[in-house]
Amino acid sequence: MNTLVGIDLQEDFFTGRLANPKAQERREAIKKKIREWDGPVVLTQDNHSARLYRFSKEGCLPIHCCPDVDVKGWEIPEDIMKAVNAEKNGSKLVARIQKPTFGFLNWNNAPDYPYLHEAIDQAETITVIGLVSEICVIANLVILRAMYPNKRIIWDSTCSAGVPDENGNTPGHEAAKIVAKAQQIEVIE
Repeated sequence: MNTLVGIDLQEDFFTGRLANPKAQERREAIKKKIREWDGPVVLTQDNHSARLYRFSKEGCLPIHCCPDVDVKGWEIPEDIMKAVNAEKNGSKLVARIQKPTFGFLNWNNAPDYPYLHEAIDQAETITVIGLVSEICVIANLVILRAMYPNKRIIWDSTCSAGVPDENGNTPGHEAAKIVAKAQQIEVIE
């Protein structure tokens, strides 16, 4: 069994509060990957509380993925969910994880998600896609590697996006690829 993990494929990163043109560029590739996946699909969602932002320091990320403030931005877009729910090749959504921070720490022990254990622990391969490469994607890749040192983990960076700089380059995405490779994670480029 091979499991696909989609990290934070939320509206705020496509067109919302942290709209990212690179995410929009990858949207079709992300949907295609999900639609054609033959196996379990796990999705994560940033799930920030408005309270968190009251204690944030100046210069931190703006309020995003916060259902208290903007439910639409917090949601996974309808076209992405249609790809997940497509009845092709037997893929199915086994968990939709709401995480309060960059990385999810309970991949192997999450009582709120009863099918997650099987989808992750019993997977021969875990393939990760998602938004934002240099923050949540790399955080979860490193956590998964630490928890599963002998499991094959792949990051499809062609179905992921980093934040572009003022020149349209994505140095954070490129840095995340270097870190992933150092963690013995296969990177599709």
